[in-house]
Amino acid sequence: MYADDKTKLSDSRENLLKSLQLILTVFRQVGLICPVGHNGFKSKDEAMYSPATGLSCQDSDTNPLEIDGGKAPFTLNLNF
Repeated sequence: MYADDKTKLSDSRENLLKSLQLILTVFRQVGLICPVGHNGFKSKDEAMYSPATGLSCQDSDTNPLEIDGGKAPFTLNLNF
């Protein structure tokens, strides 16, 4: 089985991490992987923060998401 691209919308960083952990667990159960960065390898998964009107990215925690022993960075632009 192969799946490509996923989108997860969330109202907070904490809820995003919980949801991503659930996705990784379910993917693993059916034999799929989400390639978050491990051991110096770049993550193929990325997060994007869209601030509310009047706020900027600097107003929130956009440090890489630490999940499943790896890291998924935030990006300003998503390229498909």
